[in-house]
Amino acid sequence: MCLLTDESKRHIKKKWNRVTSSIWTKLFSAIFTIQFGLVVFFQSRVLVRNYSIYNDDRFKEAYKCDKDEDNSVEYLFAFSAIQSLVFMVLQLYLVYFGLNAIFHEHIIQIITLVALNFGSAAYSLVQLLQIKIRVDRIQNNDNCNAGLTGFDIDWLRVDLPQVLTLTTISVISAIIASKLYRQFGWSVYKRIGGDLRIQRIYRSNLIFIMLLKLNLFFWIIYIIPTVIVALKITDFSGGKVVDVVLIAYHGFATLLALILQILAYSSIKRESTAGMIAFSVLWTLIVADYGLLIYAFVRLLILGSYFMIIFTSVFVVIALVTFVFSIIVTVNFGRGLKELIENYKYRLRPRPTTIDIPTLNVPPGTSSSSVYSPASLMSQQHPPTSPLSLSDSISNLSDEQKKNQQQKDDDRWTIDD
Repeated sequence: MCLLTDESKRHIKKKWNRVTSSIWTKLFSAIFTIQFGLVVFFQSRVLVRNYSIYNDDRFKEAYKCDKDEDNSVEYLFAFSAIQSLVFMVLQLYLVYFGLNAIFHEHIIQIITLVALNFGSAAYSLVQLLQIKIRVDRIQNNDNCNAGLTGFDIDWLRVDLPQVLTLTTISVISAIIASKLYRQFGWSVYKRIGGDLRIQRIYRSNLIFIMLLKLNLFFWIIYIIPTVIVALKITDFSGGKVVDVVLIAYHGFATLLALILQILAYSSIKRESTAGMIAFSVLWTLIVADYGLLIYAFVRLLILGSYFMIIFTSVFVVIALVTFVFSIIVTVNFGRGLKELIENYKYRLRPRPTTIDIPTLNVPPGTSSSSVYSPASLMSQQHPPTSPLSLSDSISNLSDEQKKNQQQKDDDRWTIDD
């Protein structure tokens, strides 16, 4: 029993054809899959190294001496492990984000992906500096470094290869993206025509949907880390009322963010002004929540939350840009894009497989020769034929013509593109 319908098979084939449409689409799809595997390898080595350092009794004693407190050292490895896990999940998301951009020939999404890739390379450098600065500071403290003689974090072998690899891949992905920009540049014109005003509206919608995807990723990846942060903030603050209130607000905002993104997806397709206005107003609460996360990570800076501060700051900017584009998208409602898309979908509707040719009914007792009809005239010139079948006409095409016809069917644009 086949689980895939013919429509599902056609949809999968269409996406596969886009992935394999050129050497650049193949390389772009492959490079992020390879990068994900490399990052998992590098981060596994970082985790093993960090575990050996943060659980070394010599380091623990020196760290407590340097910080003059006992609590935070117990959380150092757990916090570094969370950062590594978030970083690996980010790379997996980049694989999805890249394939999705190829499937839909979304050049703006590809440019954003390249920017995120350079951000990944930058974080790998931050990760190196984070562990190096921490250990170097303790080793330079003459009152606390007695037990750290010969203590080596081995950053040249563990951290530097990751920095160099991700930087190189980022440069290569930027070069490939420039090639895809030329390849996909014709797509918008083919889909919505040459009206520059409609093109700008369509481009704004694409950017807004891309921003929603990024915000959804941020929501998914931050559920576990922020719960841990909330618990640790409570430990360090002694359960102050203000912290309890902020934790409750963050829980409310986390649930609201998911609801608002669903609302935005629905509203932009229906061009619902009321839905988008509700999204824009309530989204300010989400931006405020992201700002509170930065505040929480700054308070946990003793645990080395540099990555979380940088990562969250990026998404504060993304959330603000999302708010701006929600207004732009709403203003553009009713300017012709929805009608154009619906008209395009109508022209791509399924066509009948047969065409019935009506014949003229002649009353009984009437000679067919006394009644003029095109059908009777044609029957005198040609023998009667069966109803015309489109499938029969297609079957008479050459193999090359069939291939071209199939390619046209696969390239048909849908609203989801």
